[in-house]
Amino acid sequence: MSILIVLDDAHMTNRLYMQAFGPAVRALMSDPVIIVHDCTDHTEALIQTGLMRRDASVRAARETNLKLVGWLADFGIAATSVQGDRRGLIRHSEGRLTLHPDLFATYPANTVRVVATLAEDTDGRALHVATHAMAALFQSALDLKQVFFASDMGKNGFFMKKNGGLY
Repeated sequence: MSILIVLDDAHMTNRLYMQAFGPAVRALMSDPVIIVHDCTDHTEALIQTGLMRRDASVRAARETNLKLVGWLADFGIAATSVQGDRRGLIRHSEGRLTLHPDLFATYPANTVRVVATLAEDTDGRALHVATHAMAALFQSALDLKQVFFASDMGKNGFFMKKNGGLY
């Protein structure tokens, strides 16, 4: 059974939180781990440089994704960047997202799969989608039973709950 972690900007920009995040992800890796992340802060910074919102959000999603993959590598965690708009993995049509599960299965399950919040639109262009929409897509398409949100703080200040225990 796979585990989905939804990581928001507020936690990704908190250095102390992210220092604890690496060991917590490692502790979960007995099951396949999927991380869906936000990139709102980076998008806003790119808009300030003059990029249009659509271009900035796509660029921010890609850059944040690669940064998170590299950051996990710094902790010795093998991670794979998953860009939803590539190879028709995730499509957005008529206001609906669809995941190609057989194509997703080709990504190595023994690595953390870090999913950028990107989908392919009907014109074949990259489109940024909301983090919660991407998380809901993965939860329903892959029938995930465990979803962790970075905002689910426990007694120790960390987010993960598994079978009633805290990491």
